[in-house]
Amino acid sequence: MTGKAERGKLKVGQEVEIIGYNRSAKSKVTGIEMFHKTLEEANAGDQMGVLIRGLKRDDVRRGMVVVKPGSIKQQDHVQAQIYVMTKDEGGLAQPIVNEQQLTLFSKTWDAPALIKLASGKEMIMPGEDGSIQVQLPKPMVLEKNQHFTLRGGGSTIGTGKVSAVGNYSKFWESNWFTKHHFTRSRRSRIPSAKWRRSTSTPARSGRRR
Repeated sequence: MTGKAERGKLKVGQEVEIIGYNRSAKSKVTGIEMFHKTLEEANAGDQMGVLIRGLKRDDVRRGMVVVKPGSIKQQDHVQAQIYVMTKDEGGLAQPIVNEQQLTLFSKTWDAPALIKLASGKEMIMPGEDGSIQVQLPKPMVLEKNQHFTLRGGGSTIGTGKVSAVGNYSKFWESNWFTKHHFTRSRRSRIPSAKWRRSTSTPARSGRRR
């Protein structure tokens, strides 16, 4: 696996957990390589390749993360603060409306996301910020204060930061989303019958090339 260490240290022989896409696997680091050199330890900021015992090529996907076992929990519901970009800032000059489906990009993964606006709010206009709740089709690596980008129709619509994780609204408790699947349509507000899995997720800790 290849990727960049965001924080902490990684040592050869250390127990690790690989998480993402509602999957997890525990194993041990057997080697660390950086710029064609073999290392015993890597630190935050290092771009490296990691050899992990028993890990097969098809066991990982781009966007999965190597962490200390049990240190990070995957989430499919988060609360966030976002800013909707204006046309001059490169946005679509369109508001984000309640129950709108967009694509959320964070770290090196992306996933369809259904947006629920704060109570009593019908839309967030370009140039405005606001509070939202986000529903993903499956748990992903999301932590408090993690930054993300919202895109739709091939353009960036807004940026945001996770303010809290977990289930925050009875809107999500209705299990409405368990009866429907996400679609990657441009501006769909109501999920359709099929959700097509992404085939072009950028790599943070993915297959080694």
